[in-house]
Formats: sequence, structure tokens, C-alpha cells
Amino acid sequence: MGLSKQAVRSLVIEAFKDVRLGDGIGLWEGQGHDDYEDEMTIKKLREKDEKQDWHCISVETLNRCESSLSFFDADGMRFHIAAFILADLDGKANCGPAYQLTQLEWNRDKFSTLNQSQRVAIRRYLEQCLESEGYEFEHDVIVNALSSFWKMTGCRLLQPNR
Repeated sequence: MGLSKQAVRSLVIEAFKDVRLGDGIGLWEGQGHDDYEDEMTIKKLREKDEKQDWHCISVETLNRCESSLSFFDADGMRFHIAAFILADLDGKANCGPAYQLTQLEWNRDKFSTLNQSQRVAIRRYLEQCLESEGYEFEHDVIVNALSSFWKMTGCRLLQPNR
């Protein structure tokens, strides 16, 4: 049995507490890409994006912009993933981020800027998904991701061969 939801929640908050968006793709900017908007519109959407504190992003906004998970670059993913994880742990997300965290054939580079504590927090979240209702159909994919990309030996996560 893994950590409690509250323990995972605390781990995620601590691991991602100082993350800023920087030049990464923002939530509304990602929606613009999903909607095939032109460059000018995407630039305006980026102005709406929270860039300093992911805690300020409402669950309603996350749910409205959930497809942005597919359009984030590594810095955008690092900035937003904690907000999506917390919304899922709290039972408020329309769609949790587990799918994005387990589709490693085409998502691997989106996790390249994560530090060790962030990777551990994500692993603990995925372990929590295995114990949660609603992830029964993703069980095998999550187990595979945990035993490969998100694998830990002691406290150290292994980098897979590329």
C-alpha cells in the first residue's frame, strides 16, 4: 500500500512549490494550439496565462483547458502538472493527468526538466492512481510506466535508455 492521498498531495506541493512557467507553453496558449488558432490569437491567449504561481489556477480553468496537457513543452508541463495532479487527487478534475504521464513513447521529452523530487512526487501520484477507483482500465499502462520511466532504485529514479 502506498502513501495516502494527503501525503501524496503534500509531496506534490513541496516538490513543485517554486516552479514558474518561464518561456514554457501556458494553459490558455495550449488551448490555442489545440484550437488551431493563428499566431496572433495564441499570443493574446498567452497573456491570459498564469506564469508565476500554479496554485492560482482554478480547477474550473484546468478542466476547461485540460487538452493543453497534450500541447505543453517540458517547462509548461513542469509548471502545470502539479495543479492537474492536485485537482485529480481532490476528485475535482474532469480528466486526471495519468494518461499524459504514462504515454511515454511520445511524451518522454515533456518530463526532461523535472528534478528528482518532482519525479518522485509524480511516481507517488501514479502509485496512488493504482489504488484509486477510476483507473482500473489504465492499471497495466501505469504499472508499465512505473516499472520503466518512473522506476526508482532506493531514492534514485533511473533514466531510461533513449
